[in-house]
Order: sequence, then structure tokens, then C-alpha cells
Amino acid sequence: MNICSSVLNLKLFLQGYYTGSSTMTSTLLNQGMSGSSTVTDTVLVQLRNTTAPYAVVASTKAVLSTSGNAVCTFTPAVSGTYYIAVHHRNSVQTWSNSGC
Repeated sequence: MNICSSVLNLKLFLQGYYTGSSTMTSTLLNQGMSGSSTVTDTVLVQLRNTTAPYAVVASTKAVLSTSGNAVCTFTPAVSGTYYIAVHHRNSVQTWSNSGC
């Protein structure tokens, strides 16, 4: 059985964790939840329809590195144009300003 996936590479910085020079604090390490100094936290990334009521098409949890990179893998694979919504436990939900 072959299951395909779609990969979305995001670059984002969380307000409050940003330390300047394109880097963030290793929050999970500071909280004793990770042994890696290159992990900031996790985020929930959703793909949403571009028409009301903007239903969730797919979602995944991604690890956000201190450099702001997050690799989001959606299984099964999705195709089309969607809004990207990013949720973090201590930040305001953020959406892309146009479909991608």
C-alpha cells in the first residue's frame, strides 16, 4: 500500500520567543520537554478552503525550529489552493493573506 503525502515548508517566528538575528528561544528545552536546543515549540498547521465557511481540509502538528522552520506533512496528499492557518498555544492564530 502506497500512501502519498504533501509537504509544506513554512518559515515563521513567534512573538515573545523571537530573540533577533532570525532565531527564537528553545522553549521546550527550557521547560524540560525536549532535549534539543534547536526546537522552539510545536504548532498546529491547517489548510482551509478559500471560500466561506473556510472549512478545514487538512491539519498537522509540526515542530518549529529555533531558526523559524517548520516542515508540515499532510497525509493523505492534498492538492488545490488553500489558506494556511497556524495555531500556537501562546500566540494569536494567524492566517495567510491569500490562498496558496
